[in-house]
Amino acid sequence: MMKPYKGILLLALLLWTAFAFTVTPQSISDTVQIGKEKELTITITNTGNAITTYYLGKSGTLSPYIYFSETSVSVPAGSSTDVTFLVRLPDTLSEGTYLGNISVTDGNDTSI
Repeated sequence: MMKPYKGILLLALLLWTAFAFTVTPQSISDTVQIGKEKELTITITNTGNAITTYYLGKSGTLSPYIYFSETSVSVPAGSSTDVTFLVRLPDTLSEGTYLGNISVTDGNDTSI
């Protein structure tokens, strides 16, 4: 029998009005069984007036098990794009709660 795994992916969002982009949802809480995987999606919205490339990062105890479909994405001004990532848990992982952070950074070193 597979043991349940509960992981919380926190998008640390410090929403300042100077940011020309938003990320939704602001947090994701989900359960993935050990030895299984789950696909999750965030949406990046460029609220600025120029096309911008955004870079994705990860940290936390869950980060070795997070796989991005892409690590950067260019979004036209006033548009949004979905970024998919996978949480894949190996059979050898111990039961427990693991936390991870997803960061989104623009080309001007602004991050949320």
